[in-house]
Amino acid sequence: MYVHTHTHITPILRDLHLLPVRQWITFKTAVLVYKCQHGMAPQYLQAYCERSSCHLRSVSSSFLAVPRTRTNYGNHSFAVYGPRVCKSS
Repeated sequence: MYVHTHTHITPILRDLHLLPVRQWITFKTAVLVYKCQHGMAPQYLQAYCERSSCHLRSVSSSFLAVPRTRTNYGNHSFAVYGPRVCKSS
């Protein structure tokens, strides 16, 4: 398949069923958190996906504890980004 250099890539990505990079990272992180919650991930990753210790009526829903960080670098770690992805969905 020949593509001109000025052709938009969005229709091609849609035809190939590919996600943009940011959405792909979010999807893969959500899959990894799901595996952690269901015991299909390594133990060292499961330790980062601990349930929240709040006693609320919504305790039946599976909220994960999001640790606080002081740096932007810490916000991109799996321990912080993983639970945030699951809370936002």
